Amino acid sequence: MGPMRLSLYRLLENPRSSFGAKVFSIISAFFVLLSLLGLILSSMPELQDEQKEPHYILQWLELCCMAYFTVEYLARFIVNPFKAKFIRSPLNVIDVLTILPFIIEAFNELQWMKNFRGAMLVVRVMRLARVARIFKLARYSTGLRAFGETMKKSAAELSMLGMFLLTGVITMTTVGYGDLVPVTAGGKVVAAMASVCGIIVLAFPISMIIDKFAESTGVWNEVEKENPKKGKAKRTFF
Repeated sequence: MGPMRLSLYRLLENPRSSFGAKVFSIISAFFVLLSLLGLILSSMPELQDEQKEPHYILQWLELCCMAYFTVEYLARFIVNPFKAKFIRSPLNVIDVLTILPFIIEAFNELQWMKNFRGAMLVVRVMRLARVARIFKLARYSTGLRAFGETMKKSAAELSMLGMFLLTGVITMTTVGYGDLVPVTAGGKVVAAMASVCGIIVLAFPISMIIDKFAESTGVWNEVEKENPKKGKAKRTFF
């Protein structure tokens, strides 16, 4: 990797490498927040036209944000020396999910695309992927990245929740069981024990998750303090 390419790589990937990289990360985070704001406003009936489409200002806002995200993704892909690893990275997959719905909708406006059966259904389904852009904020937050690594390390502990998850959620949220209620004394005893077990199972992994979150956060902070320009090299989750 040449010096120019290395400088661009640090500028785009490591906000702590220089003042310019920090400014770039702030600009990127601003566009993420701006796109989220536009997504929220576009769901309001007051800001939609007669065809239930967002106001033209919101459409232009979406166009600007998507153009920025596309250029950013392509630039980061070009300067990254590990293309396959870059494509498989969870955060980069989120970037693709953010950009893809906009591209599909743009193609759907073409007349020849409208002739395909189910084209509108594909567009409507892909619109749901817009929500994924909120996870783009994880790129600029050490805490969110550490939380993601914590959940990955706690997968074994969390997998044991499956059996009692329904009982635990119903008990913790106090929403009741609907039409399924215990009638006999034995049924009530079993339901009570299941409710208590559900709460215990939900609470049991919390201490382990907290410990691993503190461990992950501590490791990240130590790496960034010791070598801020290359701190990203030891990050394992993203």
